Amino acid sequence: PKGAVVGADTRLLCMAADEGVIHARTKELQECPTEVYQALGRRLDSAISCHPASANSSPSRGGLRGSTSTNSNPRVNTTFTKKTRREARRGEAVVRVTANNEQVLGGLSGHVVLIDLHSAHIEHAKSEQAEADGEIFRAKDLFNLMRSIKLQDASIQILLLSRGVVHPSFDEQWRSTEYEPIYHLEGCGLHQDDLRAARIFDARGALIFSTAESTDPDADTMTMLVNASIDNVCRQLADPNHEINVVSDIKHMDSLTLVPPYYTSDRMTELAASNFAFEPAFVVGRLICGSMLDSALYQTYFNPEILRTVDAFIYGNGRTASLSSMRVPAECATYRDVEYQCARLGFLPIALYRIIEDDENQELAGHRFLFVNPHSDCVIRDSDCVYFLV
Repeated sequence: PKGAVVGADTRLLCMAADEGVIHARTKELQECPTEVYQALGRRLDSAISCHPASANSSPSRGGLRGSTSTNSNPRVNTTFTKKTRREARRGEAVVRVTANNEQVLGGLSGHVVLIDLHSAHIEHAKSEQAEADGEIFRAKDLFNLMRSIKLQDASIQILLLSRGVVHPSFDEQWRSTEYEPIYHLEGCGLHQDDLRAARIFDARGALIFSTAESTDPDADTMTMLVNASIDNVCRQLADPNHEINVVSDIKHMDSLTLVPPYYTSDRMTELAASNFAFEPAFVVGRLICGSMLDSALYQTYFNPEILRTVDAFIYGNGRTASLSSMRVPAECATYRDVEYQCARLGFLPIALYRIIEDDENQELAGHRFLFVNPHSDCVIRDSDCVYFLV
């Protein structure tokens, strides 16, 4: 629907199939000169930023949002030479580091920390075959998560915080890519010393990956404790102006209410109770539950192409992502202008990434949310970004 507000999850990709999202004007595209399309590659270098900076920052209109990457084009890592690619494929896919390895860990900044809580959960009795299959599936999940990060910006460093060794199948999959090896720090997200060693306070973001059984009523307990530990470490050590985005995988919808921010309005609280899409922790992208995608899964029975479509949105052609974002150009006054500018570049806009302004709720104010398919007359704010499909 027009002006729908949803959280930062894959559901927005399914909603993008709504014919109302497609605003590109055919006549304008037909009249668009060939030179505009030829200039697309050059414009990408200066126009696209897949990682928005913190909501508290206020860069000038038309400029890129802050990023620790020195590469202005997130699709092309210019510092990653052909020789490096060959070495990465032949060498290690995972570099194991210890907590006292300051040479490696001390140099991490603007990285992404992936916290795997598999070892923190009580294992149920399984056959050897079931256990082996489970390890392979976990390795595949880790690979898909990390690949989606690298597709947005190949220069982002990834650190895996987990117990035990990474399954050999992950090594095989990662060597088949052109990405640099990831770092693996043996530890647990429940321990604040391990979080400090992973330099969580200087990270661009963190993903808490839970592999607990969905039938376990306490499956999300560990995830909530890790969230609290990260908040505590960041309060002590992080720069007050540095925003760390933490996204957690939960198993039960009831856990949506356990992580801030919270509403101060009774009306919004009641609305969130009746529809998870309005839960503030979901709206700002802090929590996502697998069951949120159940409706899309059911639809695949009638339309098998849904899986291929969503997969294409997330992974693109396997080398570049289809879904990306950039600062709204300075000359755009309304969303109609955004549509026109995107159409000239060959992009399909699907949502604004907007800062919440709420004087009565400072806990919620400053966070960003996805404003899907705004009306063409929607007035653009200085801090707006736009998500689009390439």
